Amino acid sequence: NLPSDIPTPLDRYLSQAMEGIQSGHYDASGAMCRKVIDVSTQKLLGEDSSKYGTIQKRIDALAVKNMLTPDLKDWAHQVRLGGNDAAHDEDPYTQDEAEELLSFVELYLTYVYSMPGRLAARRKKAESAKQAESAKPA
Repeated sequence: NLPSDIPTPLDRYLSQAMEGIQSGHYDASGAMCRKVIDVSTQKLLGEDSSKYGTIQKRIDALAVKNMLTPDLKDWAHQVRLGGNDAAHDEDPYTQDEAEELLSFVELYLTYVYSMPGRLAARRKKAESAKQAESAKPA
């Protein structure tokens, strides 16, 4: 189950991270978790993302812009570092490590995309109900 309101291609990367765990490909799962954060930071910063260069700088920039809480910033850095280990270390990435990264990524996506999406839907529903109520004859 993917968190709601995740933009493409993040949904595809998250699915691959989940499938990696299910199939025992923990290194691949860790690398895909990192990719979710990497691409998300680029999307969130938009055209400005290129001026920050690295994923590390983009995470920090999002925190400075209050687009990530301090905890989410720390989690995003944990995923960045863990994903680096999964992709570059000779030692195999473990199931526990991959599952922990995936958990962090799911929380990150829920906060950054799902919660704002749900709030927007609620506001729209409330506004529609308000307009319908005001349109009723007295």
